[in-house]
Amino acid sequence: MHCLIAGVTCSPRHPSRITVLNLRSMNLVGSISPFIGNLSFLHSLSLINNSFTGEIPQEIGRLFRLRILWLDDNMLTGKIPQNISSCTQLLHFSSVRNELVGGIPPELGSLSKLQKLELSRNHLNGTIPVSLSNLSALDSLYLKSNNLYGDIPPELGQLSRLEIFQVSENNLSGTIPPQLCNISSITLFAVAINELDGSIPPNIDITLPNLQILNLGGNRFHGLLPNSISNISGLSEIDVIGNQFTGPVPPNLGRLQGLTRLTFAKNRLGTGAVDDLSFFHSLTNCSHLTMLVIDENNLSGQLPDSIANLSIKLTILYMGGNRISGQIPSGIQNLVSLNGLIITGNQLTGSIPSSIGKLSNLAYVDMSNNQLSGQIPSTIGNNTQLETMYLDGNRLQGTIPASLSNCGKLKTLWLSRNQLVGSIPKQLIGLSSLANQLVLSWNHLTGNLPVEVGSLEKIISLGLSNNRLQ
Repeated sequence: MHCLIAGVTCSPRHPSRITVLNLRSMNLVGSISPFIGNLSFLHSLSLINNSFTGEIPQEIGRLFRLRILWLDDNMLTGKIPQNISSCTQLLHFSSVRNELVGGIPPELGSLSKLQKLELSRNHLNGTIPVSLSNLSALDSLYLKSNNLYGDIPPELGQLSRLEIFQVSENNLSGTIPPQLCNISSITLFAVAINELDGSIPPNIDITLPNLQILNLGGNRFHGLLPNSISNISGLSEIDVIGNQFTGPVPPNLGRLQGLTRLTFAKNRLGTGAVDDLSFFHSLTNCSHLTMLVIDENNLSGQLPDSIANLSIKLTILYMGGNRISGQIPSGIQNLVSLNGLIITGNQLTGSIPSSIGKLSNLAYVDMSNNQLSGQIPSTIGNNTQLETMYLDGNRLQGTIPASLSNCGKLKTLWLSRNQLVGSIPKQLIGLSSLANQLVLSWNHLTGNLPVEVGSLEKIISLGLSNNRLQ
C-alpha cells in the first residue's frame, strides 16, 4: 500500500521495495527518521523544502544503492556524517541552505561516481579537503556562503570534468592555483568575497575557453584586466568589483556579444587619459547587456555619445565616483529599460536633458555633486516610476518643477546646494509618497512654506534651511 502514497515509487521487480522517495515541499517537520537506513533499495531521496530539524542520520550511510540525496532548504544541524562515503553509487549530494556545521568530511573524496557536490549556505568551516581532488567524475562543486578558510588546494586541478566552481563568500586566502585555471571545461568560476589575491592570467582565453561567468569581486586581486578576456566568446558575466585592478579597461569587450553583466566598480581602473571611456564604443555591440557598473574608479574623459547606443535591455548604469566630464547626451532616452542611473561625483556640465522624461522605467537617479546647470526639466514628471532622486551639489537654476508631483512613488528627493529660486510647489510638498527625505536646503527659495506640508505624515527628514522662506 505504501507504493500508492504520493512521492513514493517502488521497484517493478520488487513491489514491496521503495526505490524513490520524493517528499519535496510537503510541509514536513521533525527529524529525519533513522529508519530511513532500512530502505536498502532506495536510489533517490529528496526532502527539499520542508522543515526538517536535527542531524542527518548516520543510517543514511547504509543506503549503498543511493544515487541522489537532496536535503536542500531545511533546518538541518550538526555535522555531515562521514559514512555517507559508504553510499558508493552516489551521483548527486546536495544540502544547500541548512545549518550544518563542522568541516567537509575528507571521506567524501572516496565517492568515485559523484558528479555534483552542493553544500552552499551552511555554517561549514575548516579547509577544503584535498581528497575532493579524487572525485574524477565531479562536474559541479558548490561551497558558497560558509566559513571555509585556508588556501584553495592546487590538487583540485585534477578535476578534469569540472564545470562549476563556486566557493564565494567564505574566508579563503592565498592565490588561485594555476592548476585550477587550466581546467578547460569550467563554465562558472566564482570566488567572490574572500581574501584572495593575485592576478588574472594573461592567457585566460586559452586556459578557460568555455568560461561563461567570472566572479572575482570582493577580494584583493590586482594587476591588469587582460585584453584576452575579450576572446572568450561565451562569456556572459564579468564581476571584479571591489579589488585593486589598475590600467585601462579592455577596449574590445564588444566581442562578447552574449555579455549581460559587466561590473568592475571600486577598483583603480583608468589611466587619466581622454580615451578612458573608449570601451563604450565597443560595448554597443553587446545587445544583451543589462548591467554596467563602473563607479569608483579613476576613469577620465568625456562621457561619449555612444552611451545612447548601449543595449535597450540595460537596466542598471552606475558611473559615479570617477572623473568623467562633458554633458549628458540627449540620446540617453534610448535606454528605455533603464531602472537605475548613477553618475554622482563626476565633472559633468551642461543641463539635464529633457529627454530623460522618456525613461518610463526609471526608479533611481543620482546626478549629485557634478557641475550641472540650467533648469530641472519639467519632463521629469513623466518618470512616474521614480522613487529616489538626488540632484544636490550642482548649479541648477530656475524653479522646482511642479510636475514632480506626478511622480506618485517618489520617496526621496534631494535638491540641496543648488541655485534654485521661486516658491516650493504645493503639489510637491503635499506628495504623500514622500516617506524618506525631502531636502531643499541651501538654495534661494522664497515665499511661504505651503500648508500642504502637513500631508507629509511619513517623512523622516525635511530640510529647508538656508533659503529665503518666510
